[in-house]
Amino acid sequence: LIVGWLQALLLAAFTLAVPGGEGKQPLVHMSSLASLIVLFIASVLNGLGGPVCFELGAELTYPSLEGISSTAYSFSVNGAGFLLMTGLSLAGTSINGVTSCALMSLIIGCCMVALAFV
Repeated sequence: LIVGWLQALLLAAFTLAVPGGEGKQPLVHMSSLASLIVLFIASVLNGLGGPVCFELGAELTYPSLEGISSTAYSFSVNGAGFLLMTGLSLAGTSINGVTSCALMSLIIGCCMVALAFV
């Protein structure tokens, strides 16, 4: 849970460093190297969360085989990613720059809140 919140915080920091559109300045000025480091750490944290969620799924569905819970988890992650990317692509150019990053940060935050009840 801490890893997820740290990832959401890093992505929110990156969101503030993205320009809002043509001619608009970002709220927080971050160098290219700092942006790359923030995204790298957020990606590493994202990779750390996967195995933890696999184990959580296996524990929650204990009488069932572990393969069933991992398949359900994999299907849900890929399905949610597909729906998210489809929704963002249908929005077209109306969602770009900081709005797109803010939406992704909001979705990650909502997922972390939902996981808090598990």
